[in-house]
Amino acid sequence: MRKLLTLAVLVLSLFSAAAQNSYDGKVVLLEHKGKQALFTVEVEVDKKGDIEACAGEALMYILLTEGVPGINNGEKLMQKENKYWLAHTFFTGKNAPYKPHIAGAQLEAEPRQTPTGRYRGSVYINLNYDALLRQLVGYGVRNK
Repeated sequence: MRKLLTLAVLVLSLFSAAAQNSYDGKVVLLEHKGKQALFTVEVEVDKKGDIEACAGEALMYILLTEGVPGINNGEKLMQKENKYWLAHTFFTGKNAPYKPHIAGAQLEAEPRQTPTGRYRGSVYINLNYDALLRQLVGYGVRNK
């Protein structure tokens, strides 16, 4: 019985750790010039040092699944649903496919701690927009 309880606690802790990586955020397009697009992305994270990485992931996820006003007429970039590709390919690994499209990321200001102990911060992100569109076509989740 004790082993079963220990196993249950271990499994639940794995789920709670996975839930900490969220793609929630607030994304605003600042400028879209040529092949580049500049965004500000606000996220809330558990560790202060994770703000830039989580902001990049949140930007990509929101662009692909929800859309951002001013880009692609506010429509999502992923035209063909492929949740497996999104969850198990695009965001995974040390060299995840989304990473080369982020040309630069810079904190807007010092992150602030929320009453819950998490950190909230805004990041300026420069995105290689045209290259992203070409890659999405190559992966088969977007039409030409």
